[in-house]
Amino acid sequence: MFRNQIIYIPYVTEGLNANDYIIKTLYILNKHYIVRGQWIKEDDLLNILRTKAIILNWVEAYLNDEMKKLIKIYKRFGVHVIWVFHNKISHDESSCSVSNIEWLAANASTIIIHSNKSKSLFPEYMNKMFYIPIIECEFNADPYYSERIRNSYSIRDNDFVFLLSGYIRPYKQYERVVKAFRTIINDDVKLIVVGDTDEEYGSELINLAEGDGRIFFDFRFVTDYELCNIYSVIDVALIPYSTNTTINSGVIINAFSCGKTVISSKFCMSEEYYEMDLLELFDDNYRESIQNAINKGKKYYRTKGEKCKKYINDNNNASLVERYWEELLKC
Repeated sequence: MFRNQIIYIPYVTEGLNANDYIIKTLYILNKHYIVRGQWIKEDDLLNILRTKAIILNWVEAYLNDEMKKLIKIYKRFGVHVIWVFHNKISHDESSCSVSNIEWLAANASTIIIHSNKSKSLFPEYMNKMFYIPIIECEFNADPYYSERIRNSYSIRDNDFVFLLSGYIRPYKQYERVVKAFRTIINDDVKLIVVGDTDEEYGSELINLAEGDGRIFFDFRFVTDYELCNIYSVIDVALIPYSTNTTINSGVIINAFSCGKTVISSKFCMSEEYYEMDLLELFDDNYRESIQNAINKGKKYYRTKGEKCKKYINDNNNASLVERYWEELLKC
């Protein structure tokens, strides 16, 4: 029977839980397959036999026995089980996510990785790992809109501007940057913190800033188009994430796509790009890392950002990523 279906979990394309990663991947898959976002019941054999693959993202925090049973049934009837290895464990660091990740690694037909450094985390399953890059951000900044953003954050031409962006959660450790930034004695620097967060963590960050007029908090959901324009007015993006859970970061891809480099904590993806001289890693002393960046200056990071943009345009474009998926799904 011709297998023309794919199950994609989670299938979220609208609302605050939608993300660009899912939307771009679904766009590619929908060109070639009927993509559905629901599990197929075990007695619906006809639909199971029509299914080429099931693709699982971020399921480790809630994978239960019923889902595991279905996955095993799908495999028995020839469905290719693809698990995307996003995190070492779920960001809440729950014990169940550890056992679920081990189960997924053992039972997946293919493990998708977004950094080749991830192979070291499951060396026993290296033969079924398949690298697919994260698709670049394809928006271009609007000069008029960018100028409005500069004005809203009171950015002057000589200001050196850092950015913390994305969904703002405790595991991202933004408080470490805010604390370090507060100790920098320089009026020509700015820190923009933009993204959706919960009231408790947002309040913690605001309190840590202690009214520092160089730090701007913008707690709300930001579209990729707006984020691209924000990138156009900053010099360096910062990624201080917990290394206990993190493997990859879409912020790296977004920053590179917009011609900016980053200073990051050390995890698989950041270490890989560090070895290519595309980004820098935080020292144990965050203040020192931030001060060193200011000392290197805007021109240095402008040049490095151009190198990042060329790399990501060449290696993470949508056409290339589509070819990776086509190769994988020949199975």
